[in-house]
Amino acid sequence: MKSQTSLIASQCRLQQWAKQIRDCQNRPADMQVAEWCEMNGITTANYYYRLRRVRESSVFAGYVSDSSLWKGNIKTERLAKI
Repeated sequence: MKSQTSLIASQCRLQQWAKQIRDCQNRPADMQVAEWCEMNGITTANYYYRLRRVRESSVFAGYVSDSSLWKGNIKTERLAKI
């Protein structure tokens, strides 16, 4: 079981990752993800790991908190609780 401190740290980390993902998705149209990642000091594998974790946390919470993170891959309306 995670402590309250580690849960808060996880939430902060996910918020930071969500911002990075939005920044990457708002990159210039001619810029590739790999190029953006290199400029921002992360690997493409790490970017896609973070993207997956942010998406999973949004679904786990029962809703998609930022529809831009999904880019049309899932409906942005409130999801049924699991």
